[in-house]
Amino acid sequence: KTILSTSDAGTTGCLFLCAESGSCYDRTIGKYIKPPTQGSWNISHDIECNDTEITLNGNLNVVLGGFWINNVSLRMNNTYDGQYGITVYPYSQMHINENNGNPSIITNGDNASVYYSFKVMQNSIFSMRNSELEHMGWAWNLPDYSWGGLWINANNTVIENNVIHDNPFVGLWLYESSNHTIINNTIRNNGWAEETFQGIRGKNSGYNLIQSNEIHNNADDGIYLFGGSNNTIFLNEIYSN
Repeated sequence: KTILSTSDAGTTGCLFLCAESGSCYDRTIGKYIKPPTQGSWNISHDIECNDTEITLNGNLNVVLGGFWINNVSLRMNNTYDGQYGITVYPYSQMHINENNGNPSIITNGDNASVYYSFKVMQNSIFSMRNSELEHMGWAWNLPDYSWGGLWINANNTVIENNVIHDNPFVGLWLYESSNHTIINNTIRNNGWAEETFQGIRGKNSGYNLIQSNEIHNNADDGIYLFGGSNNTIFLNEIYSN
């Protein structure tokens, strides 16, 4: 094993061990791994993926530990609506970010007309920065509508400098959770499945900071919050909703 310094994709050096293209590093066991090509990826360690493309033919379940992606194209390769989805379970964490100015992009797969779910559950930790999220959400399901957008039931999330666009239902869905920081995002062209869905929707969600976002061309309201209090909403550019 050769231990080198921080990497530029393994060409002149790498963190811990030089990795094959398309691999991720499992911090818990100190080993490079590859995501599964078939079946669900159930993450129970601390795993970081950088500068790669991942196509999942199964669910992404962050069950324990954490999942960090930096400049990763993550494709949820469904063959029908809701076949696979992303779930961040309680007491786990997921962080989405850019690397060297290149964003992470989360999208659907080969069939561009089918969609996946994305759920961030209570008591988890979540952040998304400098990235892009599209073609997500596939049904307005009772009782909690958790298939209807980036559904966040955890507190204290950070959503910053992203583009969230072209999702059939809600772009960002704050469900009975609070203390979110939502800054400098572009949230556009969401809600086209029906005329009653918004760019940002919140139910019983309070103490949020929603600042300096550009929110436009969503089917209904740009921002729609009900049942919460003490939200700070200012310096947003909201139009053509």
